[in-house]
Amino acid sequence: MLVATIVRLLRNNRDVKAGTGMIGPGRLSWLRDAFDGHDAVPYPARTMRKPGKRSPFQRRSLPQAGESLGQEAIDLFFDRFFIYFVCSLALVVVGICELIARWIGGPMSPWHWIIVGSVMGVLALWRGYRIKPQLERIRLGRQGEREVGRMLERLRRDGYDVFHDIPGNGFNVDHVIVGRGGVFAIETKTVSKPTDHDAQIVYDGERVLIDGFTPDRDPIKQSRAGAAHVADILNRMSGRNVEVRSVVLYPGWYVDSSKVRGEPQTWVLNGKAFLNWVGNAPPRLGPEDVALYADRPTVHLSSD
Repeated sequence: MLVATIVRLLRNNRDVKAGTGMIGPGRLSWLRDAFDGHDAVPYPARTMRKPGKRSPFQRRSLPQAGESLGQEAIDLFFDRFFIYFVCSLALVVVGICELIARWIGGPMSPWHWIIVGSVMGVLALWRGYRIKPQLERIRLGRQGEREVGRMLERLRRDGYDVFHDIPGNGFNVDHVIVGRGGVFAIETKTVSKPTDHDAQIVYDGERVLIDGFTPDRDPIKQSRAGAAHVADILNRMSGRNVEVRSVVLYPGWYVDSSKVRGEPQTWVLNGKAFLNWVGNAPPRLGPEDVALYADRPTVHLSSD
């Protein structure tokens, strides 16, 4: 029975090219779409969302550079390696069980297999249930960073250099832009919206309230820590004292900052407002400064 199962799996794997297999190129598109938040996939993308919540984005994410190659690599891994590895591992387990049976001097009862399989199945279901909220947060956060990243790329037309995922010690800075308006370290926060009313974000210059509630993690503190990290990189690599402005972006939300007095240390905006703000920002850096500071993150990322 085990051999027949393995043969059937391998046949399915072989028949992928004809579009009949279960595993292979394109067969993991539901996983990719679930993380991208594509509504075209009813399962599992929709079932992962909390009742009464919706994505802040009204459309699916556009493909990113190299995305098809990444998907091809994932499909290749499952198509050419993973299925064979699982089958070989199953055979090794069967062999070990046969050795145990000989050692104890008799055949193993089928109930041993049922008990072990049931325990492993319950463990797998429990772990799957535990990671479900994490998968949802990762999916939503990834989509938000991609949306913001694509939006920031428009600033290249205005002479800005754009960097993504600057690594730190146990954290990362989502985006950094360098241009005539200065150096900005951007923290992207993607939060689902309620479906029963129009929610908004309120910022008073020091504290953020999302639909009247304080976030579990302080986005202002995170953003300022990211800005300090970027400033430290630029200071060490340029020998200058570089000012890096911290920004928190909430894509897809309306941010009420009417209570802010003066110019805050950290700006909290949505994507469109940030583009307008940067576009109207007075020049702070000259062309030579922009060229120097924009080169430093490149060197830093390349050295890592």
